[in-house]
Amino acid sequence: MAKKNEKTTAKKIQKKREMDKETLENTMKIRIDRERLEDSESLDTSFLEGRVHKKAQDNKKVKEEILREKKESGIPFSVLKILLALVLLIIIIFVFQIVFITPNNREGEVIKEDNVVHKEDSIIDRNYLFVGDYHTLDFDLEDLFLENYYVKSVDEKLTTTSLLDNIKSMIYVYNPSIVFIEVGMNDLLEERDMSDILDDMEKIIKGIQENRPYAKIYVESLYPINKDYKDFDSDYEEIEYSEIEDYNEELKDLCNTLNVSYLDIYKEISENHELKKKYTDNGVALNDLGYEKIYKIIRNVVDEEK
Repeated sequence: MAKKNEKTTAKKIQKKREMDKETLENTMKIRIDRERLEDSESLDTSFLEGRVHKKAQDNKKVKEEILREKKESGIPFSVLKILLALVLLIIIIFVFQIVFITPNNREGEVIKEDNVVHKEDSIIDRNYLFVGDYHTLDFDLEDLFLENYYVKSVDEKLTTTSLLDNIKSMIYVYNPSIVFIEVGMNDLLEERDMSDILDDMEKIIKGIQENRPYAKIYVESLYPINKDYKDFDSDYEEIEYSEIEDYNEELKDLCNTLNVSYLDIYKEISENHELKKKYTDNGVALNDLGYEKIYKIIRNVVDEEK
């Protein structure tokens, strides 16, 4: 019985050894397989390369599809935004041009805000400007300038001082090619010193020459008066005939010095130092016949300038 047990025990030991040996061999096989898995050079990765190649082909197809859709869809949105911005900018420039740059043209008026206007910059060659007091205010120029541009820049109480102070709005702004200036009688009414009046006139003329060198200047003499009227304006009683004549002589010399034209209206409508009675109804203002006479003088100037 004891031998039988020993034999059984020996078999168990032998079987355990065989099992341990088999386990050891299996363990070595697993270790070898793990080492092979870690050895990238010995692995068969063709299946991976196939997937990568397929992935690349798929990506290429996706990109081509996106590009094709963009082409079919028309203008890209970013380009469309740029085009809309350009259109808006053009509209803004156009509105600015109309509102702020385009000149306002009244009858016979050309406005240009530049500091200096030369002949090559002028808009209209025969653009006549008449600047003056009550005499110019009442002068009807319609028949004279039916085919020309003109404007009257007038103030009934205009003086050389007020004209000088407002020379931009009364002269420069109209960009004239020819300027007729009739002013000074109201200065005599204010009993201003003659040298001061002439000093203002010099500044006015030089201002036009500097800022509107293209403009030709005609300075009119003071008009005569005639005190031999019942309704003669008492405001003019203090003005002597000789005072008007002396001023006109000084004004003529100034015009010659500054190389501008002097229009001797006084000589054409006076007689014995007085305004001819046929040219006035009250000794100061001109009547229709008086303006007709001045019309002929101005007409000759206009015809010569054409």
